[in-house]
Amino acid sequence: MSDDTSWDGAAIGRLEKIGGRKLVREMLGIVLDFIPKKLEAAREGERAGNLEAIQQAVHPIRSSAAHGGARAVYELATRIEQLAISKQAEQIPSMLRELEAAFDQVRPKLEKERDLP
Repeated sequence: MSDDTSWDGAAIGRLEKIGGRKLVREMLGIVLDFIPKKLEAAREGERAGNLEAIQQAVHPIRSSAAHGGARAVYELATRIEQLAISKQAEQIPSMLRELEAAFDQVRPKLEKERDLP
């Protein structure tokens, strides 16, 4: 693991050990496609004031982020999900912005790993 607490490079190593570079490329391709779609669904839930929709959108972000080593994304999605479940809506809008920023920060690392031979 690097000094960057937002990133767990060992997650890529675990994927590679299981299925080689092919699995890493496939999984990271899915993560890079999937998370932005779920972030948009969470924003739609926020605009509608629908905490259940937010919870349903961020829940799968957690597992995708964990597989890709996006630690900060995983942690923020977990906190947002807990807030949505417990009906504590006031912090969610700012945390969704943090989640988007965390994904934007780690996206280049995911893309770089995905594109390695």
